[in-house]
Amino acid sequence: MKEKMNYIGKLFEVKWKQGNLERRNGGVKVQYTMLENGMDFIISGISYLQRAELKNEEENIQGRELKYALLHLSSGIELVFKSRLYIEHWTYIFEDMNKASKKSYEDGSLKTVDSNTAIDRLERLCGYSFDEKQKDHLKKLREARNRFEHGYINNNPRAIESIINKAVEVIADFLGKNYQEFTMPSNMNLSNGLTNKEKIFFQELTEKIGSLKNHYDDAVKLANSRALDITLKENLMECPECGEKLLRHADVEYTKCECYFCGYSDDPQNVAKEYIENVLNISEYETVHDGEKFPLYICPDCYHESMVRTKKFYFCFSCGMKYKLTELRNCILCDELFFSLNDEIYCDNCKESLNEKNK
Repeated sequence: MKEKMNYIGKLFEVKWKQGNLERRNGGVKVQYTMLENGMDFIISGISYLQRAELKNEEENIQGRELKYALLHLSSGIELVFKSRLYIEHWTYIFEDMNKASKKSYEDGSLKTVDSNTAIDRLERLCGYSFDEKQKDHLKKLREARNRFEHGYINNNPRAIESIINKAVEVIADFLGKNYQEFTMPSNMNLSNGLTNKEKIFFQELTEKIGSLKNHYDDAVKLANSRALDITLKENLMECPECGEKLLRHADVEYTKCECYFCGYSDDPQNVAKEYIENVLNISEYETVHDGEKFPLYICPDCYHESMVRTKKFYFCFSCGMKYKLTELRNCILCDELFFSLNDEIYCDNCKESLNEKNK
């Protein structure tokens, strides 16, 4: 039994550095980066908060859910703050930076900064600025956590819920404003930017925050920070699923379109059709039935049938090319789009066919 417990302990060992699942002696070793661990705790905290907010919830169950929501959220926020310090320099997460050593960092025996010191270092060493309201929200979160961990709990559930919601607002703002720093490779701490798991957690966290009744705008801001780090604002399109203008097109790296807000993802051809149906409100069935043209075309750049015509421009969901309505026209023979120079009326293929016939 003792050997089994030791094995389980090793099974769930949490590492500070690169996070992944690694096979060892026939079992799986669980590893998380600090940022992964922090975001995972925050996601868990929000899940508990959502359960606590359910209607007709028993009072004792609601109190338990709020307790875990607060504890997990508080732990997650501290880890996210520390991971930002770590990006700046690995010694900044030590309580006493003069005693920082690679050995204690590697084996996990280090004593890390507390919340107050982390906030102070983020401002002094990382150039981040919390406003007074945010500092007050974080202070109240720490005080409530300490009461939950060390004292007698006798709090108004609505007051606890308010503390949690305000802390969610603070961390959403922090992650949004620091997203570029998290994604940027660093020689200072040998970081390669975000891990795949961190990217997944960012998307999951955005969706979780957006699902909270008071935090839709916070989630949109966080999604915007992530989107604009990768995609130019003018290339973002309205998502046919959630309606937010946070949908990126596919390209060589990303074979599918994806919404940074709701996580909607599909092949560009399917997205183009959904966009026409749900955003432009044009029914393919009704259009064809009425003998009109459904505004879906083969892109003259990438040759995929994923270019749509809006009232202002053409846009391809496969390659992201965008054209003014005056830059393209339909061939009068085959109806395909082409670049019209000197008011030409035939595309190159049809022009070549006509020339062959006239020989």
